[in-house]
Amino acid sequence: MRAYLFNLSILLSRQFITLISIDRWLVTSSSAWLRRQSSPKITQWLIIGSVIFWSLYAMHALIGYGSNPSGCYPSPGTIYSLFSSIDAIMTAVLSSVIMIIFSILTLHNLRLNSIRRIQPSTMQHTLVTVPERQRRSKRNTQFLRLSLLQVLVFIILNSGWTVFAIFSAVSKPATLGLFNTILLVSFLQGFGITLLYIYGVTTLIVYTLASKIFRSECWMMCKRWWNKAKQCFYNMF
Repeated sequence: MRAYLFNLSILLSRQFITLISIDRWLVTSSSAWLRRQSSPKITQWLIIGSVIFWSLYAMHALIGYGSNPSGCYPSPGTIYSLFSSIDAIMTAVLSSVIMIIFSILTLHNLRLNSIRRIQPSTMQHTLVTVPERQRRSKRNTQFLRLSLLQVLVFIILNSGWTVFAIFSAVSKPATLGLFNTILLVSFLQGFGITLLYIYGVTTLIVYTLASKIFRSECWMMCKRWWNKAKQCFYNMF
């Protein structure tokens, strides 16, 4: 069960981070139809569909994973072990490629939007257009910074588990029973899992570092919660 939940959490995190990258491309598009696709209703159905699909897909972990001397992972030398390794590699690589592609497309959209807005109307006063241009430039910079940070953090923190999957796929079954190999497998597995656990909490850190708007909203939300907590405390006495 733990292996199932672990695999499910990895798959969902990679799915959601790729959807975020696609959503950024949609909201920065010059096409009104594409921008309309970034809506709460569509997002809600995508989340529900993703949870159902990956919950069913990850059920293979309930059958294929077993207890081994170096931990809980697929039995070495089996077809399922090869499938599990390829699955871990492909999901990590595909997620990285999708994030990179849509980050580049988002950058392209932002540049096109900047070019269109740089030429102000002749009826518009310069004092009005300059602050507006600066505000949009800051927002575009935050978009780019956030996209680059997420891609970089994703690749770094998912690389450990991918290396473990590659090692498991290329290792011969006879060598996996050796003491030194067991130690190496345990290290790679523990290192990869630790990086994945760290990745699970990096979203808040990345948004906090990259987005001034997010920091302001978090601060305002904390103040509201603090005021509500004080009010509840005063009402108790």
